Amino acid sequence: MSIYIFENPHTGEIKEVTQKMSDEHVYADESGLEWKRLWTPINFSIDGKINPWSKDSFETSAQGKNYTLGEMWDRSAEMSAARAEKEGGVDPIAEQWKKDYSKERKGTKYTKDGNLMGKIDDVNIDLD
Repeated sequence: MSIYIFENPHTGEIKEVTQKMSDEHVYADESGLEWKRLWTPINFSIDGKINPWSKDSFETSAQGKNYTLGEMWDRSAEMSAARAEKEGGVDPIAEQWKKDYSKERKGTKYTKDGNLMGKIDDVNIDLD
């Protein structure tokens, strides 16, 4: 499977579409409008640089690798660090995820160690 890039001829919207190499590389939306295929330079690399901004690029780089969950987290952390480096030290995707996390959990802030900031300060449990 490969990723092909198509552009809506009316709006200029760009879409990445996964297709087999043997497929006819055509994309049409729900209304039947055929999108224009964009050509990009061929990039043959094995486990080389991946685009840290592209979810598809990240997923494609992991396909068939049989990574453990920890290895996937490490790979994700590398992509976050690359984004942060380009954005002055802060990964905007991670920051947005933390905001969404807090909204979905009624104000509970995300912490790396799993503690619920602002909800539980100290819990004493007596098992006897």
